[in-house]
Amino acid sequence: MKLSFEQLKSIARGVDRVEEVESGVQFFRMTVAQKQYYLQYNNQANANKTDSTAGVKLAFYTNSESLKFSAKLTDGSSRLYAYFDICENGAIIAHGGSDKENEAEMEVKLSSGESLVEIYFPWSKGVIMTSFELDDGASIKPHTRPYTLLAYGDSITHGYDATYPSLSYVNRLGNLLDADVHNRGIGGSTFSPELVRRDDVETPDFVTIAYGTNDWSMCTMEKFEADCRAFLALIHQRYPHSQVFVIAPIWRGDSERETAMKRPISDVYKLFCEYTKDYDHFTVVDGWNLIPHLSAFFHDQILHPNDQGFSLYAENLYKKIMKK
Repeated sequence: MKLSFEQLKSIARGVDRVEEVESGVQFFRMTVAQKQYYLQYNNQANANKTDSTAGVKLAFYTNSESLKFSAKLTDGSSRLYAYFDICENGAIIAHGGSDKENEAEMEVKLSSGESLVEIYFPWSKGVIMTSFELDDGASIKPHTRPYTLLAYGDSITHGYDATYPSLSYVNRLGNLLDADVHNRGIGGSTFSPELVRRDDVETPDFVTIAYGTNDWSMCTMEKFEADCRAFLALIHQRYPHSQVFVIAPIWRGDSERETAMKRPISDVYKLFCEYTKDYDHFTVVDGWNLIPHLSAFFHDQILHPNDQGFSLYAENLYKKIMKK
């Protein structure tokens, strides 16, 4: 039984929209207006990153005993690999995709009886589903989590460099909070108030904001303060009833160098505390010790977590959220 466009649309989570295209069904996590923001500033690389499927998944109940799909992969980051995770009743049962190619396919056996199936899409590429099949006559019922998490941030929020997409900190945090995820992370980005203005998530239960490391590395103090204050003010205005968590940078291996900001990276936490002191529903999280300061927990030894590092990030952040 091949799923229709309407069926795929009904089981998609973490999407702004789902569209029929010439070769299949394409899934978009960010708004058209957010992509246009990057195009207006001639930043084609970041515009492409909005097309990646970070945080996107298919979630449904089914009694099918098999599942198979094929997909085309489009540009979505600076990484060439793209992997899917298939989970059954919360456990990963299959992992596959592509190291360098622009196509992927997977086929798995499922348990007998009704199961909850969640298919996590790649954070690194865009996805056009060309075919998706269950057993003939199988049932399919969409699964929606009771809460919503809206996550803003840079490459680490985007997913760099998780091998298993279900283990990125945003996806793991979503599972711990029992929340569907809307991932707005863009690799290489800094505080960009315009992304908030152009968003369309109405009433998230949780909002996480994880910028600062690129701002510290690339921006002057004047730019950082102006953009950060404007971003936080917009979040406060748009989401007055959400629990908002502003996450200061995690450890990075080159934190001793001097940057254009001319302040130590540890000051970012202090500045977040100052800028949010009048917002009662904001909590600033000191991210410095969310992941051990050891290269073994980082894919590139210095900045981007690996799967083990991401797991600790999510678990430790969740503990801080639960203490709120």
